[in-house]
Amino acid sequence: GDVAGMGADLFGSFAESTCAALVIAAQTPDLLSRGWGAVCFPLVVSAAGVIVCLLTSFLATNLYPVTSENRIELALRLQLIVTTLLLIPATYIVTGMFIPE
Repeated sequence: GDVAGMGADLFGSFAESTCAALVIAAQTPDLLSRGWGAVCFPLVVSAAGVIVCLLTSFLATNLYPVTSENRIELALRLQLIVTTLLLIPATYIVTGMFIPE
């Protein structure tokens, strides 16, 4: 029950922050003048994060699964590094596509 409660709290915080970003974007004249893509930018960044999360989960479960206690730290560190290396370029590309100069 405790893990489900923490997961629900994380999802609630994620949903609330995404909605707040959408409300702010919808009220900003500079973003509205740049089109619908600029307004939906928070959703696109979140979608890129979900895709990176799925790829990293595949890495954690199939390519480098934790089979013993001494592999836990290395597996977590590897997931953090891979997530960072995938999400930074994904965010850069998405920003270039949806936030024009």
